[in-house]
Amino acid sequence: KKEILKLKEADLASKEKLLMESLSTLEMKQLEWEQWRRQEEINWHEKLRENEAATRKSIEENMCKVEKERLASLEKSHMEYEKLEARLQKSLLEVETKERHLKDVEANHQNERKRKLAELELREKLMKEEMKHIIEIEVSRLMGRGF
Repeated sequence: KKEILKLKEADLASKEKLLMESLSTLEMKQLEWEQWRRQEEINWHEKLRENEAATRKSIEENMCKVEKERLASLEKSHMEYEKLEARLQKSLLEVETKERHLKDVEANHQNERKRKLAELELREKLMKEEMKHIIEIEVSRLMGRGF
């Protein structure tokens, strides 16, 4: 009986030792798994940060490009506006110059017309006086003959 008991105790001790080793192996495996999981989580967060940084950089570069294009377009529009404004100013100046010239020409025509009209009126008056004088001479000559 003692031998059986000793065998059972030895078997039990061996099983206990195996159980302890299994528990120890299981705990080691669990610790290894936990460390792996933490490392994977750290790697995942790092990769996420890298992706976010790359996305942010891409968006910033795109926005810079869009902003440069917008500024170039704005500058081009501004230059076109200045050209059009200069053309408009030039055209306005030309119109004002032509308008002044036309007013001067019209004033000259009016003055010339008035001068010619005054000259014609003076000639008419002189001709009337001359005709009146000629008529008076003829009348006095005819009266002197006895008519």
